[in-house]
Amino acid sequence: MNKLLITIFIFIIACAKEDKEIPIKEAMATFYIDPAGSDGANGSIGTPWATLYKACNTVLTPGDIIHVNAGTYTIPVQCLLRPRVSIEGVGDASLFNCTVTTTGSWGNAGYAILLSSSSLSNGDQHISGIKMNGNSYTGYGAIGVWYRNNVTISDVKCQNFNKWGVRYYGGEPPAPGMYMTGSIFHHNTLTDCGGWTDGSLGCLGLGGLDGMLIFGNVITQPANRGVSNEGEPIFGVEGYIKNVKIYGNTITKVNILAGHWDFAIEIWNWEGGNEIYDNVITGSVDIVGATTKGSSAYSVWVHDNVISQPALVNKQAIRGVLLEGLNTDVIIERNYIHHVTQGIYIQTAQWRDAPNTIYRLTQTNITIRYNIFDNIGSLASSSGWGLYISQENGDDPFTNFRFHNNVLRGSTNAQWGISVPDCSISSDRVYIENNIITGFAYAPIRMNDWSSGNTTVTNLSIRNNIFYNNGNGNSPSFASGTSYLTNYINSGNIIGLPPFVSSSDYHLTEARVGVFIASGLKDKDSVNVMNPPTIGAYEFASIPIPPVPVTVVTVTGAGGATTITVDKGTLQMSAHIDPHNATDQSVVWSVINGTGQATISSNGLLTAVKSGTVTVKAVSNG
Repeated sequence: MNKLLITIFIFIIACAKEDKEIPIKEAMATFYIDPAGSDGANGSIGTPWATLYKACNTVLTPGDIIHVNAGTYTIPVQCLLRPRVSIEGVGDASLFNCTVTTTGSWGNAGYAILLSSSSLSNGDQHISGIKMNGNSYTGYGAIGVWYRNNVTISDVKCQNFNKWGVRYYGGEPPAPGMYMTGSIFHHNTLTDCGGWTDGSLGCLGLGGLDGMLIFGNVITQPANRGVSNEGEPIFGVEGYIKNVKIYGNTITKVNILAGHWDFAIEIWNWEGGNEIYDNVITGSVDIVGATTKGSSAYSVWVHDNVISQPALVNKQAIRGVLLEGLNTDVIIERNYIHHVTQGIYIQTAQWRDAPNTIYRLTQTNITIRYNIFDNIGSLASSSGWGLYISQENGDDPFTNFRFHNNVLRGSTNAQWGISVPDCSISSDRVYIENNIITGFAYAPIRMNDWSSGNTTVTNLSIRNNIFYNNGNGNSPSFASGTSYLTNYINSGNIIGLPPFVSSSDYHLTEARVGVFIASGLKDKDSVNVMNPPTIGAYEFASIPIPPVPVTVVTVTGAGGATTITVDKGTLQMSAHIDPHNATDQSVVWSVINGTGQATISSNGLLTAVKSGTVTVKAVSNG
């Protein structure tokens, strides 16, 4: 048998001819489990063990791998995986039926596979290529990762667990400087794993994380459990995350009309550098708690997603993106949000430490730009808003609130276009500019009197918007209590039919000039925005997009594997390109023979020829 040990290298590409090589350590040994094996055996390929429990209790050496042969297994007792020991299966054929359970919802005793340390430590391990079944909600959770850095989970399928699918937990909040790092969760499928216990739980749970990557997954929470028992696809309460990237996923929360919230993603306490982008999301994105940017340019950046429901429904609480609590330095841009009741929903929340002592939280630097809000409305009467700001639970001022270059199109029961942020102690610098608003029955813009006759806004700018087919004569509507407006500018607005290409294509056939906002912006097509910009979400006379060069190529084996253990076996290699929007994402594969020999195809399939080590290389064409 040719057992090929592969040394994988990561190539940092400054240009097509330069690279830096960083080796990843080779596997020490591989042990096997098989349904026909015996726990009295030695775990070799010829005499495998029968259970994962036996393997986890026996395989202790860092770098070792537990290989799961094809077959059906049961996990009735929790399996504790040691640090730097990994699990690799062969895909769906490596099936575990899991019946581990426990009381409560927040501890780690009920996960079928648990990676846990008493304090933060390096896991340096992966789980890949297995399928886990919760046995009709008998199993509590599939995989728990507690206080372990550098844990990758990939090509894993989990379904029908009672409380959780997979949960990464580094503390909520973690100790200062003790966030879990190096976590990667990619190309997994989680279905119906989010339960409910006095509130939602999740298919994927997140807490106390810095720099986690979540990409290429399909995460679905269907409506299978009844009105009161549905959790969420991605759930992080209390959260405390920073520099987390959620991208390229398909995330679905099936809405229940009489049920709880429609959150596809709910995470609290975003602490800077977080991104949600390039996802297809059915359901809403709920950003909660204290969002702060820390040392980053933004607390959370939601961009280039499709966020929607299949159709309008008879329910008011159907949203695209929600901001709840204290929100600072948030950017929402280039999203396509459609068939929801409210495109953006902002719920403020003042707090008090005594009955008569109120602390207002200033909402600062919220930017909403170059989005399409399409088919906004509801089958419930008079409830549709493009942007709705609620001060029901607070009286918070807004500072530097920018809503520009968006397209809002109302549909059935669309009520108001944009809600102006206001409060009794004066919001300041509120800009509503270069938008196209059409089809809202009451008015294109509305200022409510949340402060009962004492509502104030300083430096309110409503400029160069296009209003068409809205109520109130296509003019902004101000509640009777909003009598304190300082430095209010209402100019350059156009009342008339927007020159859209069609009823579903919101590019313009004629230029409509907006006011200058800032340099370096990209429109909905990622085209450079000119000075002055075009009104709406798309530039009229576009500048060709310059090519985006590749900066990093990361080479990995399927499921994080670094060895081929089968005679003449193969391993599919993959190359992850950064940045994600690089113009040319193709690579050229090659293999450098060391003590071993191998060949590699043009699509990265590595084939063993002779035992030993080789180096796999991918060079970007971009």
